[in-house]
Amino acid sequence: MKDVYLTSLGSFLPGQAVRNDEMESVLGMVGDKPSKYRRRILRSNGITSRHYAMKDGKPTHLNEELAALAAQAAVEQSPLELKDIGYLATGTTLADLLMPGFATMVHGRLATRPMETLSASGVCCAGMAALKAAYNAVRLDDHASAIAVASENPSAMLKGSRFQQESIIDGEQIDKEGSFAYFNADFLRWMLSDGAGAAVLQNELPEDGLALKIEWISMRSFANELPVCMYAGTDTPEHVTAGHTWLAYNNVAEAEAAGLMVYRQDTRLLEKNVVRLASQEAARLQSEGRFKAEEVDHFLPHYSSHFFREKLLQQMHDDGVAIDESKWFTNLSSKGNTGAASIYIMLDEAVKTGRIKNGEKILLMVPESARFSYSYALLTCINNPYQTKEELTMPYAPQTNINTSTMNPMLKMAMQASPLGFRLEESSNPAAVKLGRELALVWMDFDYRMAQIPLIQHIEAQTVTLQEYLNYLQDMRAQVVEGARWITRAASNMQEPYIPLRKALIAHAATEQSDFMMLEQNFIACGGDAYLMENPRKNIGTEGLSAFIFSISNEKNPIALFGGTFIFEGLGCMKAGPWAKHLQAALNLADDAVSFLAYHGANDEDHYENLIKVFQMPFITEEAADAIVKSAKVIAYLYASQLACIGQY
Repeated sequence: MKDVYLTSLGSFLPGQAVRNDEMESVLGMVGDKPSKYRRRILRSNGITSRHYAMKDGKPTHLNEELAALAAQAAVEQSPLELKDIGYLATGTTLADLLMPGFATMVHGRLATRPMETLSASGVCCAGMAALKAAYNAVRLDDHASAIAVASENPSAMLKGSRFQQESIIDGEQIDKEGSFAYFNADFLRWMLSDGAGAAVLQNELPEDGLALKIEWISMRSFANELPVCMYAGTDTPEHVTAGHTWLAYNNVAEAEAAGLMVYRQDTRLLEKNVVRLASQEAARLQSEGRFKAEEVDHFLPHYSSHFFREKLLQQMHDDGVAIDESKWFTNLSSKGNTGAASIYIMLDEAVKTGRIKNGEKILLMVPESARFSYSYALLTCINNPYQTKEELTMPYAPQTNINTSTMNPMLKMAMQASPLGFRLEESSNPAAVKLGRELALVWMDFDYRMAQIPLIQHIEAQTVTLQEYLNYLQDMRAQVVEGARWITRAASNMQEPYIPLRKALIAHAATEQSDFMMLEQNFIACGGDAYLMENPRKNIGTEGLSAFIFSISNEKNPIALFGGTFIFEGLGCMKAGPWAKHLQAALNLADDAVSFLAYHGANDEDHYENLIKVFQMPFITEEAADAIVKSAKVIAYLYASQLACIGQY
């Protein structure tokens, strides 16, 4: 049989990301009352943003459109054109139409050549079923290439108007045990969201570009052992019989009035079985020699809620398939639970952020709780163009017109997101060009670390509490007070050839020395006790950060300190302004309560102009650039630790 390579990935998420506090404004409330379960469920699942194909209560996309857009995104990054592909497999939970099949509707929207199609139905495992069908078609040499697509558009079924009958049935009983059916329906409103992902498969290894070899795909159902857990269309999920499905009613309106036309999840059955069987299936595959846990470099588990993460980690350890948590990757918190599409969207991000390196093995896991089915797949990375750093060591040629079309994709993405942007690309100093590129990669890693910190997640999702903000202000004071001291000490240790930096550093220290007063004013404006600000303590992370920067500042010619400047000023111009707005929106704060962040958001961009001038000076040698990058990496790590340790002393 032919070897099969996954040669391109694509995703499509409709509209802007929707924060937790915006969900009911998009989906609508039930009975004009906010959900009593929403906050509880969101705290448990850990999702902070997601996407909906809906605006102002009206749909913006069909499910088939989401699928087609993801397929097009994958093909655009593929060595193939759509007309070269002869097989299309799709997976989804609920198509737009009862008939025809979903794959033919997607095919019709793509408007390409005649194709063989396959529609896989189900829930989460439908996406893996589509991938396996495409894999087998290529492996058996029926087709030289194929495309697999998974798409979900549950928002149409999650609108508040669909739950009006539920609220009438349960009335004032929704907090009592007799309303478990209502909780099971409301539960899924805060768990599911829209999106699509796609993969292009080929039976020939491409000369360059992405190549993930598919080693195997396994699928297994446990429906013979367990009843239905997630469902729609029946009122007797434990034993479905004639007369108890939506088709038995005279019309859909009657079925909806009876509560059969909403998604439901038996959460007790879910918690009892989903982790146990996932680990059991992994242990079986390992015992058959499919993989060895210690040889897995990346584990991409699709789980519906972070509630299950620790349980799954412990269960796999107990069952002898322990994979170190540092190897786990998920984007559930930022992309939401997109069901069958989740594994595609997750793999797409893991690849394109450079996480996966050549030669590494990736284990995919997709559980489906609808009737407890499980899918695993093992991939080997042959080539990932998003992770190579070859361009960083290529001979430098000055560019007056920067052409990024030939730039390494991951490097281009990193530089677009970096506070420096492409500003150093036109420098006549090759060391400065290299510095700009390597710092962009440092920033990408730092930004990822920041996104994992609960405080930052809460600020950006506008779920932050006033106490969290007060703790942040109090803990940041110690670092800010010492900022001017670091800079002044570094200036005093500058000798040739860095003498020109002395004056600039001292001037910068003068602008920074009173910043801590803004923090104090913000703290008091939020109702904090002034005594706590006058007697601050360094948290665990600040202790490490402070010690490291002071050690650099005490060195002769501490040029490495500018790695810290890159991080600190970058936070100011990239993050501080948005954080100030999020805090005001979440906590209804006046301007005098967020002036520290607002000030840096408005002024640190100018500070970056001065930093760019420093980086372009002749004394930025290869050795100096390496020192700056090294300190930027350390300071980024310690700064993230400082924020992760807010309130810990």
